[in-house]
Amino acid sequence: KVTLPVGALTTIDQPNGDFAGSFSVYVAWGGILGEISDITQARQQFVIPRGDAEKASESTFTYDFDVLADERTERIAIAVLDDVGKDVGYFYITLPPRSEMLAEAK
Repeated sequence: KVTLPVGALTTIDQPNGDFAGSFSVYVAWGGILGEISDITQARQQFVIPRGDAEKASESTFTYDFDVLADERTERIAIAVLDDVGKDVGYFYITLPPRSEMLAEAK
């Protein structure tokens, strides 16, 4: 789950007074044997009605997704790109060894 502050995203004024923008979420994984997955990208467009702009700037977008990985997966990389403003943020998750994950599930 990725949560983004709406106020941090760049928007473009629309002719009707609304504000539009989009962001992209990129996900990839790396394995213990040096494997690297293909990069998965999902783009989320949004429109903020003119009357909701002030309230929206104080809220967040949540992008929820699943990552399927096998026992060789060691870490997951997530990047979020503001498609309009071109700002980007990265986050890396290091997974515990598979034996620890199985022990926690029992």
